[in-house]
Amino acid sequence: MNISNLKGAIIGESIPIIEFLFKKGERTVSIDRAKLDELDTLSQGEKRALYLLNIIFDIEQIRMTGRKKLIIVDDIADSFDYKNKYAIVEYLYELAQENQFFLMILSHNFDFYRTVSSRLNLKRTNKLTANTDGTIITIAQEHYQNQPFEQWKQDLNTKNILAQIPFVRNLVEFGQDRNISQTGNDFLFLTTLLHEKSNSHLITFGQILPLLHFRPKYSWYLLC
Repeated sequence: MNISNLKGAIIGESIPIIEFLFKKGERTVSIDRAKLDELDTLSQGEKRALYLLNIIFDIEQIRMTGRKKLIIVDDIADSFDYKNKYAIVEYLYELAQENQFFLMILSHNFDFYRTVSSRLNLKRTNKLTANTDGTIITIAQEHYQNQPFEQWKQDLNTKNILAQIPFVRNLVEFGQDRNISQTGNDFLFLTTLLHEKSNSHLITFGQILPLLHFRPKYSWYLLC
């Protein structure tokens, strides 16, 4: 990739115009972004990467002015692999060190949230969760911190039991399926619990709890 109007973009006269250079042998062909959009040849990941580059370029322009700015970051790392996600976290860390930038980072990805919380060394008072009952959205201070499973194990209420289902399902997938649920396949049984189905009302916590408490020596079923 290349910025065809680099000088004008740097001094703020115009937004950066991205062009893509395709090289085969001795031949190089340049195609600007607008043309690529028309051809629709970029993958979703490439489109997101290009969008992210534009954002970074704008931020760097603001950095040069010294102006204070609130930056709202909404699930910026979705669809990127771990290497690129960590690069994004590092860039957010750099921005957090600047007195001119104020960051509000939103995410539904708990792994990304934990990584950002740790890398930016966020205070407990700055970590909030959004909840809704279908009509009202409430904001509350996050209290799970680094070990949500420890909290869940100490209080096996309905919410905490349901929260463990997707994690146990993944552990079963990568471990050994022991058919504890007596349904023929624990992984498939737990998968059916992720979405409401016609027979969901027939499933009891008595069927689920053994999966959370199972503790043989080499078992993967270990959240509780």
